[in-house]
Amino acid sequence: MGRRLYLGNDIPIGGTAHQEGTERFGTGPTSSATALNCNAHELDNLCTADASFLTSIRAVGQPRTIIPNALLVAERINERAT
Repeated sequence: MGRRLYLGNDIPIGGTAHQEGTERFGTGPTSSATALNCNAHELDNLCTADASFLTSIRAVGQPRTIIPNALLVAERINERAT
């Protein structure tokens, strides 16, 4: 079976496999939804631990960034709970 590569731009957002960058992180609430530590600017008890904090979509390697960040977020939540 041969391989096929599709480079079209007509895939709907629900059909993509690597959705990222939907909740940008940054230094202020006017330019980002979450702070650099992935806590929401406006809500102290809301954190982001998925791919939405990334600023752009890369072709490969998302888990190598997402998983360590999720572990850091979990550590911060655990520290606050104890």
